[in-house]
Amino acid sequence: MNLLYNVASMAGMRTGIGRYSAELANRARLCPEIATVAAFNQGIPTTLPKAESPGDSPVNRLRGRLARWTPAVIGTHYLARAAAHVALRRFRRFIYHETNYVAFPHRGPLVLSVHDLSYLRFPQFHPPARVQFLERFFPDSLRRADLVITDAEFIRQELIDEFSMDSRRVRAVPLGVDRPAEEATFNGDANTILCVGSMDPRKNLAGFFRAYETLPRELRASFPIRHVGPPGWPDEQLTEAVSRLTQQGHLQCLGFVSDEALDKLYRSAALFVFPSFYEGFGLPMLEAMIRRVPVIAAESSSIPEVLGNGALTFPPGDEEALRHLLERALTEPGLRRQEADRGYRQAVKFNWETTFSETLALYKELSF
Repeated sequence: MNLLYNVASMAGMRTGIGRYSAELANRARLCPEIATVAAFNQGIPTTLPKAESPGDSPVNRLRGRLARWTPAVIGTHYLARAAAHVALRRFRRFIYHETNYVAFPHRGPLVLSVHDLSYLRFPQFHPPARVQFLERFFPDSLRRADLVITDAEFIRQELIDEFSMDSRRVRAVPLGVDRPAEEATFNGDANTILCVGSMDPRKNLAGFFRAYETLPRELRASFPIRHVGPPGWPDEQLTEAVSRLTQQGHLQCLGFVSDEALDKLYRSAALFVFPSFYEGFGLPMLEAMIRRVPVIAAESSSIPEVLGNGALTFPPGDEEALRHLLERALTEPGLRRQEADRGYRQAVKFNWETTFSETLALYKELSF
């Protein structure tokens, strides 16, 4: 069996899709059942990246700006497709797994990963360039795919319903979570609230910040917020809330951090908050839970499927309910310990080896 991966999402600092892609590709490289693992980026053959590259570089900043300009996004993709049409011909007997929504031309078997349908469900929460790009290219990728993989059953059913797909072509394969090198224990002295993910409007950080601002002053002073992740795209309400909380000393936006630094941030967190309106999976929740950090999350989309009964949850967008949970959790150490233990028991059900083995079984269905 021979595999081909698009490694674009693995370049730079990796978000959830980049991590997923790297976990699959690196395990495939070590799998004795796979003869060759090939890779390409922007239509050009390359090698699998061995590690993340710096996220804050002139090239990556330029990419971020261009990603909001529709002609640049679509024009760049057409150029990459033209390059792929020629350069990837020699991989026609490879199974091509596109892990990021839009597949390049390929004459062999195609596996497509679809992580969510937020561009359809919440187009107002995306830059117009991203929505237009997916509207133009994503449906064609779905039609060409022999098998489609989602991270959760919720998204699988959405795909089947939205695109009238044959349910046999769409499979749900849950993501995994890395066990920390040092076994985590509940940290009763932790004194921060952690959020991990982009600052996109879909993540509802503005709603969380408003709920937080209504907490008693002494609680806010005792439990400041740390945010890890890219800035996302401009949103007036979120920008204003970030400015207020930063000036008050209650919020620190750290951007991308190394895996080692992120591990320390999780371990020093009294609480992890995930208030998103819509998620395809929610990997940061598991990263917190596996470190025995109690989680508060919105009951939206795929989130309950991942959490089980391992977290405190609230109706999406209900800021009063979120405020109530925040105050309870921050003033009741016993509740935090209880939720940390429940979350850990749920998180250990997920691992990357299972994700890869289930994906490998799907590759075998298409192998020559």
